[in-house]
Amino acid sequence: MDNVNSSKGYSIEFNRFDRTGKWVNFTLKTKSGIAGARISPSGRNIPSASWHAHGYFFDEVFNLDPAAVIYSQGRKITAEEGNWIDINFGSQMLSLTSIL
Repeated sequence: MDNVNSSKGYSIEFNRFDRTGKWVNFTLKTKSGIAGARISPSGRNIPSASWHAHGYFFDEVFNLDPAAVIYSQGRKITAEEGNWIDINFGSQMLSLTSIL
């Protein structure tokens, strides 16, 4: 997370982080209206990490452990398949809901 924050100018942090056996469950947050934050489909700034912030964080996880598997939005993500795939989020593509 430190690598993402320093390289992208973000301030993301864990909102949730718990470990159960070999599984780690987490959500990311940040302050609203700043780089790395998410914008709702209606245009409101919200204190959640954006699609881009999650993507950069996932890239760092794969840099540390190329065999890691991440499940997000019901999709299995691996380093081999890549994580930069747009998905529909309401009436928008998820990548359009980011403050870069």
